[in-house]
Amino acid sequence: MIGTRERAFEAARRYAGEHNHSLEEAQVFAALMHRRNGADLNDPLIGALVELGIGPILGEAVGSTPAATFATVPSDQFFVIAPEVFDEATILNVWQSAQKALPAFGQPDGFDLPGRGLLAEIELRLTATVTNTAGTGTITYTDYWPYGILDNIRFTVNGSPLLNAQGQSYDFRRQVVTRKAPDSMTSAPTAAGANTVEVHWIIPIADNLVNLWGSILTQSDDLYARLEYTAAAQSKLVALTGNATMVITAANLQLTYFAYDVPIVPIANMGEKGVLPDTDVLHRFSEFSVPVVAVGDTELKLQQTAGEIERIILFLDNVGSIMDPASWNTVRFQFAETEEPITYLIAQLLSKNARNYLGRITPKAAVIDFAYWNQRRDAVYPKGVANPKVIVNIPNGVTVNAGARLYGVQESLVGGA
Repeated sequence: MIGTRERAFEAARRYAGEHNHSLEEAQVFAALMHRRNGADLNDPLIGALVELGIGPILGEAVGSTPAATFATVPSDQFFVIAPEVFDEATILNVWQSAQKALPAFGQPDGFDLPGRGLLAEIELRLTATVTNTAGTGTITYTDYWPYGILDNIRFTVNGSPLLNAQGQSYDFRRQVVTRKAPDSMTSAPTAAGANTVEVHWIIPIADNLVNLWGSILTQSDDLYARLEYTAAAQSKLVALTGNATMVITAANLQLTYFAYDVPIVPIANMGEKGVLPDTDVLHRFSEFSVPVVAVGDTELKLQQTAGEIERIILFLDNVGSIMDPASWNTVRFQFAETEEPITYLIAQLLSKNARNYLGRITPKAAVIDFAYWNQRRDAVYPKGVANPKVIVNIPNGVTVNAGARLYGVQESLVGGA
């Protein structure tokens, strides 16, 4: 008589064969998916699922980290996950919001986002007039102009921030993923008098527009999505001396939404269903910082969320300017206090950035890109290692101003709730 365990394995082998792969391949893939979601592979329950080639169940929280406060996949039975069918049947929707006035320097505001389709990307556009009046003084724009006009941009769902960083950091990412494709923004308005300014920020709800990992089904009744932002202090954007002034007027923000229809298609033996792509992950873009050690190592501890880290964007605010990373010594990735699988001389890292992105990231940033060549192979799983951190070493002779901070932007894919 065949026991329950043997019957389960036989069923698993048969299912794998029907999907054109072996049980062993299914086991490897299941282990990777559980690991990406932060699950403990030594847990007997997880181990049993891996043995049968069963990955995480879509829509469930897996692992020991707190679940997000919303579900990426609706709980009702109307929706099915079928990426190939979705790709064939969906259509891209692009439309604009109403305009909103840019808030005063240092003030917050935001947009409530519409519930329409599968939201993949938002483009935030600013148009304004900037008037320079030098008088007896001078006007000098800082490294944060123009993308730093917004000091913080947050995409939240039911109050949980998925994307949270300075406006400048979003442009660092845009340069990375587009290989420094030119943008239509206006350069610093150096002319006296009135200057027309236009600035664009790309808000990456999905990791990319190819597989839509991280896209959000905003039409779900369970979700409330919002894009919030805070205008920077004027002193962060421009240095004024004497009686010089810089005034921003006629400043308006407008959103362009990129969302995909959820097609309703007949599925064999199931009736009509709403079809979705693979939506079991969330895309996170989180910025954090630490004070800089004047000379020597500054440690930036990574966030140990479940999932995989794709890249770390690094820049150093030296109070009044961003320090050129070329003045650093080394950048290292370390875990377990002594394990250092990655050590870059800064010249090597910046040279690699220039090759990968067709030029250095401007104005002044360095990127450790774990996902550039092979995301599945090279991405870092912070939940599975102890005390992961990035360490920037600053040599003697480099001036670090009081109050300087090292910023890191951690871009990750994590298991959805």
